[in-house]
Amino acid sequence: MQPTYRQIEYLRAVAEHKSFSAAAKQCHVTQSTLSSGIRDLEAILGIQLFIRTSREVYLTPEGQVLFEDSHRLFNDMQGFVEIAKGLSSLGGGVLRIGIIPTIAPYLIKDLHTAIQDKYPDMHIHLHEDVSAGLMDKLSERLLDIVIMAFPYPVGSYGHAVIGHDVLHLIAHESLGIAEKGADKGLSIYDIQDVPMIMLADGHCLRDHALAACSLQERGIIPSYQAVTMASLLEMVGAGLGATLIPSLMLNSRALSLPDGVIKYDFAAPAPERQIGIVWQRSDLKAKAMDIQAMAKKLLQK
Repeated sequence: MQPTYRQIEYLRAVAEHKSFSAAAKQCHVTQSTLSSGIRDLEAILGIQLFIRTSREVYLTPEGQVLFEDSHRLFNDMQGFVEIAKGLSSLGGGVLRIGIIPTIAPYLIKDLHTAIQDKYPDMHIHLHEDVSAGLMDKLSERLLDIVIMAFPYPVGSYGHAVIGHDVLHLIAHESLGIAEKGADKGLSIYDIQDVPMIMLADGHCLRDHALAACSLQERGIIPSYQAVTMASLLEMVGAGLGATLIPSLMLNSRALSLPDGVIKYDFAAPAPERQIGIVWQRSDLKAKAMDIQAMAKKLLQK
């Protein structure tokens, strides 16, 4: 049997007032109720908590230790209640946002700040994963909102486009791609025979790049596949092949190209991916639309 929060409250009140009657008044109970609660607590703990005389009431040494430790319990409870109040307040609650790795490093810092400014009492939980993993978590109700790249199948979930993210070719100068596009920009036909390096299977940027530029899997160098963008850039920097990078990454201060690597633009209409947002339930649409507007502003910077 465990002590109740109320019994520990009685312990603290008697210890502070050194009086059963004053403690009962503070706890808004009768003195007999409080006395009974203290006796029950002593029975549960197997410890005498108070010395009672005709003149005074004071803690035993064991009672003093437990009284001092009760401060931590009550502070924890107060924090627990404050969190609950924040969750129940207007604009409070918890929002669980998933975001794919080819967007997260370049958008999430400023987006998180914008969300907290709009909803200062909200607890934001962030999860990074590939598209398939995020959609699984969405279907399991472990996420509320997902920021990802389209096209991607989202079933019947509500979704909207945030913005367009143009793709660029990057390659080491040793591959001699500069003369292909000259001043007019590259066409997708100019890169059909260029050795390409892509992120490993599971990253939607791979699928979007292949589809947007009408590339075939046979044009991808199978012995070079990267799990992270950092590794992909290093492979390109070593002259192993070219790859396709979205504007969001290229424009980010978090990304710098290795020495000798050149960015090439495509002629209009340039290949692109769409950045979009998906929400789990209809009641989340309003927050999703707020986040969509925030992200759209950030993409336009």
